[in-house]
Amino acid sequence: MLLNSISISLVAALLLSACGTVKSLNPFKEERINPDPVAPANSITYQCEQFKRFYLRKLDKESNAVWLILPDRELRLERTGTDLYSNGIAVLNTSPEAGSLSDGALRYTGCKIAGK
Repeated sequence: MLLNSISISLVAALLLSACGTVKSLNPFKEERINPDPVAPANSITYQCEQFKRFYLRKLDKESNAVWLILPDRELRLERTGTDLYSNGIAVLNTSPEAGSLSDGALRYTGCKIAGK
C-alpha cells in the first residue's frame, strides 16, 4: 500500500511539473511567433537566394546610412542612390525587384525583405 501511494504521488508530481513546459493545446489560441528569432533588434531581415540572409538596421533619420549585419561581420554603408548603399567596397542594392549584396568575394542575389 505504501509503495502504491508513493507511485501515485510520484506520477502526480511529474505531471504537475510538466504543465509549466507544455505549450497550449488550444488550437484556437493565436500565438505570435517571431519568424526570425535571431534577428537583431530594430533590424529588417533580407532573405536571398541559396538560403543566405542578412540584416539591415536603419540609422537615425538625419543619417543616410544603414548598418549591415552579416553572419561574420557588421558594416556601415552610406546611401549612394535611391536603393543603393556602399562603403567603397561593399555594394548593397535594396531594390525589391533586384536586391543584391556584393563586396568582391561575397555575393548575395535575389534578396527581398523576409515575409514579403
